[in-house]
Amino acid sequence: MLNVRRPLQSGDIKVVAQNNGVVNISQDVEIQVLNTGRDNNVLWFRRTDGDEDDLVLSSYLHASDSSTVFVARNVLHSDEYYALIDDDVCPQVMSRTVKVDAEYVLPTAFTPYVKDGLNDDFMRGCKISIFNQFGMKVFEGNDGWDGQVHGDLAYPGVYYYSVTLPDGSHREGSVEVVRFR
Repeated sequence: MLNVRRPLQSGDIKVVAQNNGVVNISQDVEIQVLNTGRDNNVLWFRRTDGDEDDLVLSSYLHASDSSTVFVARNVLHSDEYYALIDDDVCPQVMSRTVKVDAEYVLPTAFTPYVKDGLNDDFMRGCKISIFNQFGMKVFEGNDGWDGQVHGDLAYPGVYYYSVTLPDGSHREGSVEVVRFR
């Protein structure tokens, strides 16, 4: 007896994004393809305005795995992602598009003393000026603030900032440098 499998349909592919795809600017977001019940090649793409979308990751989803995950790192603006799935038998099938929205929710604190990859920098990817409690400029840069003032880590406390976001908008406020003991 011949064993024939139904070809994958785009409805068979379940793609979900962490936090419904809403992420604070400069943060990471996980996007995952849930198991289709068979072994699959998974090609992750980011939509572009050009003729070809950017291939960002190639992975493999085993029938026994629950999902495969792609992590969009340091999200600075809104993007759309999708996966092409194939099982080496049927033609490639495209998943639905998942939109990742980078919101400009500015952090109120960060931890430059703890280099664990979480909250190490403030407003990475943005032009920024940092001022101390006396209004003196202590840092200026084009890629956020790593918490350093004149080559040393800033004293814990509140600092004031003026930042230009990637969309050209301008914000001012305060941020706390936190040091855990």
